[in-house]
Parts: sequence; structure tokens; C-alpha cells
Amino acid sequence: MSDPETPQHRPATPDQSDDPVERAGEHEFAHTLHEGAGDLRIRHHFAVSSQAPVAPQTWTLAPGAYEGMHAHDEPALEEIYLVLSGWARIRQEGETHLLGPGDAARAPPGIEHDLACEGDEPRRCSWHGGRRGTST
Repeated sequence: MSDPETPQHRPATPDQSDDPVERAGEHEFAHTLHEGAGDLRIRHHFAVSSQAPVAPQTWTLAPGAYEGMHAHDEPALEEIYLVLSGWARIRQEGETHLLGPGDAARAPPGIEHDLACEGDEPRRCSWHGGRRGTST
């Protein structure tokens, strides 16, 4: 895995920051979250220019990788995970759920949860986070 302190992306140049098109690999880097482990890559969509009240991202977890158990209290952040490919396991409120392509899970503010890649293939998901009540 790449060093989490060294982003592996092609940064947008100042004259491209308002470009309505984002190319694969832009704003993507390896990252470790919440004491998780394994290879996790996060792509922040329109990280330079978006003023949206949510932060859309695409996450790719290698087999066996996991985010780490955590909750978002301050600021109160709600997360939605939509599985695009592969299989994911989410643990929250004492329950474990297996998610496949097209399935989604919601982690409300303050609820401990952990997302992991299950199986032998990488898991890709679309991640959306924001403060409750801020999206339209």
C-alpha cells in the first residue's frame, strides 16, 4: 500500500478546477481510516471545486481490508455506502450485514460501524457523507 501521507493522484491545475468533467485517477490516494487495515484507496470526486453539502467519493478496498470501527459524533456525520462491485460486510449496532453490488447501507450519526471487503475480489463502493438535513 502507498504511504497514506503521499497522495497518489493527478492534482487539478488552477484553470481546470471548475471543469465539469473529472477523469479517472484524479484526486485518488491510498488512505488508512479509523485504525483500519489493508489496502484502501479513496477518490474524492470534484474535491477542488464542489460546493455540494455532501462529499461524494469512490472507495476501493482490497480483499481483507477494513475501515475500522468508528462513529461520527462531532461533527455529526451520516454516511451512505453503495456497493458497486465485490462484496462488503458492515457491522453496526451489534449486527453484521453482507452487501453485494447494488446494495446500500446507511450509518447514522453517532452509531459505531465498520466496513470491510469480503471475498477474493476488491470491493468498490460509492460513499456519500454529510451532515443530516443538509442535502436537497
